[in-house]
Amino acid sequence: MTRRLHLNVNILNAGVFGGSWRFPGTDALASYGVDHYTSIAKKAEAAKLDAVFLADGPLLDPSIRHRTGNNLEPTTVLARVAAQTERIGLIGTLSSSYNDPVEIARRLGDLDYVSGGRFGWNVVTTAGPVAARNFGRRDEPDHALRYRRAASLVEQVVAAWDGRTQLRSPQGRPVIVQAGGSADGKRLAAQVGEVIFSADQDIEKARDFRTELRRGAAEFGRDPDEIVVLPGLSTVLGSTEVEARRRRDLLDELLPDAYARDRLSGQLGISLDGLSDDEPIPTDLLRDPTETGGSQTFNRVVREIIDREQPTLGQLLKKLSGGGGHRIVVGTPEQVADDVERWFRLGAADGFNVMPDVLPSGFDDFADHLVPELRRRGLFRTDYDGATLRAHFGIGVPKATDGGRVGPRERHVSGDALAVLVELDVGDAPSQVSLAEADAIAAAARRAGVMAIRLVDRVGAHASIDPTVAAAHLAGKHGDIGWLVDAPTTHNAPYNLARRILSLDRATGGRAGVVLLAGTGDEVSDAAAPDRDAGDPAGRWVEYAAVLTQLWESFPAAALLGDQENAVVADDALIRPVDFDGLFYRVAGPLDGPSSVQGRPVLITAEPEDIGWTRVAAVADADAVIVGHDEIDRAARQLAMAVRGAGRQPEEVALLVRLDDTRALPNLRARSAAHGVAGIVLAVAGAAPEILAAMDALTPQESPGRSGTLRAGLAVPNPRGVLA
Repeated sequence: MTRRLHLNVNILNAGVFGGSWRFPGTDALASYGVDHYTSIAKKAEAAKLDAVFLADGPLLDPSIRHRTGNNLEPTTVLARVAAQTERIGLIGTLSSSYNDPVEIARRLGDLDYVSGGRFGWNVVTTAGPVAARNFGRRDEPDHALRYRRAASLVEQVVAAWDGRTQLRSPQGRPVIVQAGGSADGKRLAAQVGEVIFSADQDIEKARDFRTELRRGAAEFGRDPDEIVVLPGLSTVLGSTEVEARRRRDLLDELLPDAYARDRLSGQLGISLDGLSDDEPIPTDLLRDPTETGGSQTFNRVVREIIDREQPTLGQLLKKLSGGGGHRIVVGTPEQVADDVERWFRLGAADGFNVMPDVLPSGFDDFADHLVPELRRRGLFRTDYDGATLRAHFGIGVPKATDGGRVGPRERHVSGDALAVLVELDVGDAPSQVSLAEADAIAAAARRAGVMAIRLVDRVGAHASIDPTVAAAHLAGKHGDIGWLVDAPTTHNAPYNLARRILSLDRATGGRAGVVLLAGTGDEVSDAAAPDRDAGDPAGRWVEYAAVLTQLWESFPAAALLGDQENAVVADDALIRPVDFDGLFYRVAGPLDGPSSVQGRPVLITAEPEDIGWTRVAAVADADAVIVGHDEIDRAARQLAMAVRGAGRQPEEVALLVRLDDTRALPNLRARSAAHGVAGIVLAVAGAAPEILAAMDALTPQESPGRSGTLRAGLAVPNPRGVLA
C-alpha cells in the first residue's frame, strides 16, 4: 500500500506566532468565538485533512495581557464541530493529571460516538504550578509521577471503552494521541500512543526519534506500522519567497516583547530580567531540563537552538517568535512542499501537525495553495477513503483490553404563558431517545417556541450520552434554543466542569445552564481535599456551586480588549483569582475564558429537599429550582421563606415545575399563576413520538417563545457584579 502523508491543522487560537492576533486584517478576538473553530474545521474538511487539533490546558495563561490564549473547552468545541462536519477527524487535548478516569472515559467515549468515530484524545500530563492550583495542589506533581499516572489512567480509560456494550463508535474507541520528548514521554508514547506529536528542528534527530518510538512500540508487543509520528510544523507562505519573508518579518515586529520574554523564561525555567536583546543568554544561567519543571520537550528544543546557533537573546526571541520551539518554514508553496516531501521521504515524519502563522488567513493559504501542490506530487489524498479517524490515519481497531470498568464505578413572568422546557434522556437503549431522535425533537422544539432542552444524566446499564457532549453537538445544529445539562459532583472536578459549561454558554450565545446534582467527589479533587473525611453531599453541593459561579465570574467579558495597536489582549487587572478554600475543594482560578452575554450560565438544582431549601437560597448563585408538579404548593412556600430568610429578592430564584403527565396541565396552570412559576419542564416517558405529541399538545397553550438568553427567558436577573 502506498504510503500517504498525514496532515492535521492545529487551531491554536489566532495562530502560532505570538503576534498573530495583531496581523493586518485579522479579527483580534475571533478565537474567543466558537465560529472561528467551526469555520476552519469546515475548510480543513474541504481540503481533506486528517484532523483538526485543539491544544489545551486547564488554566488561564499568565500572558493573557499580550497574547490570545486557548479559552474554550475542547470537547465542547469538537462536539459542535462534529455536528457541522462529516469526515474530518477531531483531536482534543485533555489532561491525564487533572481528570477523573470515570468521567473522562465516559465523556470522550460519548464524543467518539456522536462524531461517528472521528475523535482522538491527546493525552498530556500538564506541567506547571498554575494548573495545579486549580485542582487543590500547591505545586505541580513530580515529572515522573505525572507520567506514571498518565500510563495508569490511559489503561483504565481504554479498558472502560473496550468494556462498553452501548454507545460504541464505528472505530471501536478513540485514537490515543501523545506528545512528549522526555524519556518518560517517549516511554508513554511507545506504550499507548497511536499518533505521536513531536518537536524537532533537525531532520536527523527527527528520524532518530521516529525510529526510537517504533522500536519501543515493538518492545511493548505493538505493530510499529500503526504508529503515526507527526512533528509540529509552522508555515509562513507567500506567492514569492520575498513576500513570504516580508510576512515573517512583520510577524516578528508584531510580537509583544514582554510576552516573548515571559514565554522563553518559562520554557527555560530561568529569569531573563536584566538581559539585553543584543547579548547571548549566559550559559551559567541555563539549567538541566529535568530540574526546571514544565515541558522538558520544549526546553530541550530551545537549548539545542542555543547550543547550535549561539544567538543573542533578541535573535532567539525572533527565531521562536512566540511559537514555542516548533520548526518554522518560510517560502512559496513549492518551497514549503519541498521541505515537507524531504522530511516525509527520509522517514523523519509520517506527516505534520501544521500550525499556520495566522488564523484563518495562514490556513487559507495552506489549504488553497500548499495542499494542491502536495497532491500534484502524489503525496496527499484527493478524497477520504473512510469515515473515521482511524481510517484516515490507517490505524486498525486495537484488540480489546481486559476489564472494562473504571474504579468504583413573589415572581411574575411576562404574559400568561409559561416557558416550556423539554426533558430528554439521550442514549441507545429502548427507553431512551437516540441522538437522531433528539435532533428531530430539538428541531420541532425550536419551531414550537420551546425555551430550552434539559438533557438528563443516567448512569448504569443504560447510561445517557454525556449531557455536555450531547448538548454541544445538538447546539451546533440548533443554535437558538437553550440547553440545560445535568452534571453530578461525582467524578467532576469543578474547574473542568466550569470550563465546559461556560464554553457551551458562550457557544450558544448565553443560552446554557447546568442542573447540578449532589453526589460524591472526584479522584483529582479528593486527593487534595482540605478535609478528606468531609462526606456531606449537600454541603459538597453548596461548595461546588460557589466554586462554579465564582469561576464563571472571574474573567469578565469587559476585560477582553483586543487592542492590536498597543498589544493588549485583555486588561488583566479585571481578571481575578477565586482562591476558594473550603472543606471539599481548593481552587485558585481564574477561568481561562471570558463570561458570556448572560453574565454566567444558569445554575439550577433539582434536589432542593435533599440539599435543603435554606442552603439553596443561601447560595446567592442558585438561579432556579425544579420540583415535581404535585409538590408545587409546598415547594413555593418553602422557597419563598428560604429566599426571604437569606435576604434575597423573590425574583432572583425561578421556580420550575416538572410535568410528567400533560393531563395535569389545567390544574397546574392555575396553581402556577398563584405561585409565580416561571416554566414547565415537560418530562414525558416514552419514545420520540410520545414526546413530540406531548410537546405539540403543550406548546400552543404555553411557551411565550424565546427571549435571547436563557436568563431572559426565565426572567432571572443577571448576576450582580459581572461585567458581561
